[in-house]
Amino acid sequence: MASQVKRPGPKAEVRQRMCLVVSLHVASVGESCGGGLALPPRHHLPPSSSPPFSHPLPRHHDHHKPPAPQTFTQRLFRKSFKDPLVPIGCLLTGGVLGGGLYTLYTGQAGLSQKFMRARILAQGVTVVVLCTGTVLMGNEAMKGGPRETLEQKMLRERMEDRQHKQAAAAVAAAAAATKAS
Repeated sequence: MASQVKRPGPKAEVRQRMCLVVSLHVASVGESCGGGLALPPRHHLPPSSSPPFSHPLPRHHDHHKPPAPQTFTQRLFRKSFKDPLVPIGCLLTGGVLGGGLYTLYTGQAGLSQKFMRARILAQGVTVVVLCTGTVLMGNEAMKGGPRETLEQKMLRERMEDRQHKQAAAAVAAAAAATKAS
């Protein structure tokens, strides 16, 4: 029985293709800017005998790791502190709904009807608070100015790396000059 080559799933293949396109595009942007940037190595296409994108692509920015994923409770607490009226409204709506269902179960139809009307009011207030918070957070995000694109971020990081290397080289040269004299 011949060993079968395990191919990555469709999501992994799309991710690899996007990485290849972005790195090639950044390389062409660097060349059009005068070639003064440290460009990633040129990628070669796999031979026609191998399946497309079966080889691992090099990673250029491994030192910039994404933040660790948050658990559900961590995310819930973070968002609750950012906009506390929404979870309060949800709890209020749930409490009123529970009270209405309990009164319906006990046979108090008039009180149950009042609870259901209060539930609709609580839901409406929660939706208004949610929409208001969304609009206000959107306005805060717009105040920050235009967002940085991926290409701009990569170019900025490369420039910062080059400046750090130049500063380190200047310090080393100054240390060597003082040591020599």
